[in-house]
Parts: sequence; C-alpha cells; structure tokens
Amino acid sequence: MKHILTFSFLLLFGTFFSQGNLQFNQVLTFTGTVTSDNGFVNSPINSVPAGKVWKIEHVGGSTALMGNSTQYGIRINNATTVGYWGNSPSNYQLQIKDICPIWLKTGDDLSFYWSQYNGTQSCDFVISIVEFNIVP
Repeated sequence: MKHILTFSFLLLFGTFFSQGNLQFNQVLTFTGTVTSDNGFVNSPINSVPAGKVWKIEHVGGSTALMGNSTQYGIRINNATTVGYWGNSPSNYQLQIKDICPIWLKTGDDLSFYWSQYNGTQSCDFVISIVEFNIVP
C-alpha cells in the first residue's frame, strides 16, 4: 500500500509540473529588404504562435554600404541583438551566428532592424528559424 501511494503521488506531482515536449513542425525562412534614410528602421517579422517555440538558427544581412555607423540585427520584444556593427574592419567578425541559437517562446515578437547614417541605403535580410510544437 505504501508503494502504491508513493507511485500515485509521484504520478500526480509529475502531471502538474510537466513542461511538455518539443516536436519538430517546420522550418521558416523570412526574407526582405529594409531601407533607411539616415536613421533606424525596424521591420516587424512575426510573433511566435500559441503552442509553438522558435529556434533562430541564422540571421544575415547584406548591403552595399557596410561601414561606419552601420548596424543590422534582430529585435526580440523590443530588445536589440546586434548582428553587425560596422565601425572598423575588425567589427566584421561580430555576427549573430556567434550567439545563435536563440530560443523564442509563445508570444515573443521578432523584428529585423537596420540602422545607418550615410544617405538612403537598403539592406537585404534572411532569418532562418526551426519551429517546434509544444506537446504535453
């Protein structure tokens, strides 16, 4: 009887505190172009849907003007993660790939930002994400 009560308690306790398992759903690729006219541009991408988790694998940007005062990256819930900050050739090594993967939970907002102060310039971007379902 003692073992049955212990097993029942553990089963009940585990049910209340389980976090669910992740099940692969799909790979998402977001691409686009943002244009800045001597300033900061924030381009909203999407929010993580209910019952999903996102794993950002790669963020990249390309522009003809990579130099002083040039930045691109992502914003998660209005907090900035720098992907490139061009103040000197040595900063070309600062890439989001150095901090990926980045995990996002249901409801998190994702956007791409581009900032430069050298006239009107555009930046092409790509964001690669693996989406998982949360399975109880």
